Amino acid sequence: MRISYCIVVLIFLDTLAWGEEDFTARFRRWNRDNQIRQTIEQHSVSRSTRRPALKTAKPFELRIRLVSDDSGFAYIGRGTHTEPEIHGEDLLPSLDPPPPAAEEFMIKPPAGDAVPLDAAAKDTEQKSSSSDIKLADSRSSFGWIAGTGNQLGMLEWMDRDLAVVDYSAADRGSFRITGGHEFRWLNGPDSTDLPPYLFSLFVEVGAGIKVGNDWSFDVVVCPSWNTDFANKSYQLFRLPWQAVNTFRLDDEWKLVAGLTDLDREDIQLLPVAGVIYRPLDGSADYNLVFPRPKAAWRLSQADEGRHWGFVSGELGGNSFTILRTGAVQDIATLRDYRVFVGYESRGKNRHVSRLEFGWIFGRAVEYASGIGNYNPGQTAMIRIASDY
Repeated sequence: MRISYCIVVLIFLDTLAWGEEDFTARFRRWNRDNQIRQTIEQHSVSRSTRRPALKTAKPFELRIRLVSDDSGFAYIGRGTHTEPEIHGEDLLPSLDPPPPAAEEFMIKPPAGDAVPLDAAAKDTEQKSSSSDIKLADSRSSFGWIAGTGNQLGMLEWMDRDLAVVDYSAADRGSFRITGGHEFRWLNGPDSTDLPPYLFSLFVEVGAGIKVGNDWSFDVVVCPSWNTDFANKSYQLFRLPWQAVNTFRLDDEWKLVAGLTDLDREDIQLLPVAGVIYRPLDGSADYNLVFPRPKAAWRLSQADEGRHWGFVSGELGGNSFTILRTGAVQDIATLRDYRVFVGYESRGKNRHVSRLEFGWIFGRAVEYASGIGNYNPGQTAMIRIASDY
């Protein structure tokens, strides 16, 4: 009876504690859950000892200095890094890189020729040595010729020395190559069928030889292509050239004599003759050489440069292959004579700016066919130019 009572009590208590499940199954489940909980707690403790906690960030400085043979500079960068707070003793080494230390790093330039830090350009005023090859200056000009209709107005744009090689050998000889172009936009005429624009592309090849201390000889060949780009016949090619001899009389005077071939339909050969006078005090510059004479006087001089006034003369125009009305090929030649009065500023960096006011006379428009020739009237011209 007592045994039966005890069994009933146990079954009743088991029902209250575990529900309807078997007591043995409940006990096994409780034991398994307890082991899992202990394993998780042990793993958590292990992770907390292996992963450092982060403390408050501390400031640091990073100094970098670039060092060269002549000079250097230092860069100081400011930032923050964090120091780990370690828990435990026998820990695995951290995979993260160590924090940067507040120290100075020296970065030396590579061996060999180092580029200066200031990247200063060389003085272009210095004469080149016997083996120097340098880029020469560029010269650009933009001119406006007044006129409309048969008065024949025009815009002229010239740009030369686009790709230049200038080679000098021990002050006894030189070789140069120059390229450039000239564009003309025409306003008129009404009485004949000139195209609205004319183009000239050229390459200039020159060589100079110096004989002794007083004689020098210069030869220039300038193949060019003059056309309206509608007529592409072989006649667009021209080959002007020039040969000039210069004799030095003294430190101020020079004599010039030579010959030039313009390779134009109206003018072929022209003499080159005259004198060059440059006073030692630098107050004037007389380049009285036909066919482009020029006389200049220094107006003022300052630290930034010199200012000049001048008068000059030149022969204008050229010959161009064109396509006339009815697809007729022809050659048109423009000719005029020009006289200028101008102002010129010459900087120490070899930069030259000019403003010119001119008068144009003796103008002519002539065709190889002889059909449509006429003479525009005299007119004025304004031109700005720059050498750089």
